[in-house]
Amino acid sequence: MEGRGFEVASGVHRIEAPLGERIVACHLVVGSDAALLVDTGVDATPAGSILPYAASIGLDPARIRWVIVTHCDVDHMGGNAAFRELVPTAVFVAHDDDADLIEDVDRIVDERYSEFAAGHGIDIDDAMKSWCHEAARPTPVDLRVRGVRESIRLGVDRTVELVATPGHSPGSLSVWDPSGRALIVGDAVLGSTVRYADGRPAFPPTYRDPRDYRWTISGLERFHARFLLTSHDPVFEGESVAAYLDESRAFAVRLEHEALRELRAGGQRTTRDLIEVLAPRVGEWDRSAWPFLANELVGHLEELEADGVVGRSSGPDGLVGWEIAS
Repeated sequence: MEGRGFEVASGVHRIEAPLGERIVACHLVVGSDAALLVDTGVDATPAGSILPYAASIGLDPARIRWVIVTHCDVDHMGGNAAFRELVPTAVFVAHDDDADLIEDVDRIVDERYSEFAAGHGIDIDDAMKSWCHEAARPTPVDLRVRGVRESIRLGVDRTVELVATPGHSPGSLSVWDPSGRALIVGDAVLGSTVRYADGRPAFPPTYRDPRDYRWTISGLERFHARFLLTSHDPVFEGESVAAYLDESRAFAVRLEHEALRELRAGGQRTTRDLIEVLAPRVGEWDRSAWPFLANELVGHLEELEADGVVGRSSGPDGLVGWEIAS
């Protein structure tokens, strides 16, 4: 078995699978009648990590009736087709706002990962695009949810809730297990950095809509969870749950503050100009990771633009230029 797995709370299991120098954690919630899997990792994860762990705890894969796809990123949905081949009775569930991209890797690459190529001159490289197609194969979503909270019954002993937690993506979903007081959030909150497996900062926390992201953080706080289970960080328990949510909010506040501070210093700045100045102020990432800051930075600038604080115009080479609104 690749990676490692363990039981976090009674019936709640965490499977940490390899993802290059990072990990991606998938989660199993097991009830008396059925089990639910949260995310499938990449194409190799189901056969390499998920099913071997299920076998190690004596769980028949056929009992995994539900697969919840938290959002439209390759490292969370890339194993969908592989898992469907291994467990053809499983029902795949995603939020309607992300489902179209979850079903189509080309759209993830074009609309999500290459969103800032036009207008901002920021794009992922060809090697990353090739990896996306190697790590994920298309397969349909069976059930699209649209409400803020939906319930799934796994037996007389366990009912879980699907919770809309937008911000990282429009249709990010989390799973609340009241029995174990565990929140499984995928990438819905990301602290102040995404980390390598050894703890080093890898790249910025990539949320797209700051207003939704702040709303999600406040909503997650109201669960008073004992466990917060993310996809790339260690397990948070007890007081560290609130601390991590505070850290996530504080990063968003700081990035917006620093962006405004830089624009108020005067002059028009492109997104790339701002990243060059802001990335070393707000994080400790290698320079190669700085472009990932475009996701949340553009989100903040668009929000400030809508509020009349920031304006945009055509900058050098036809790129978007940002400045304080007159």
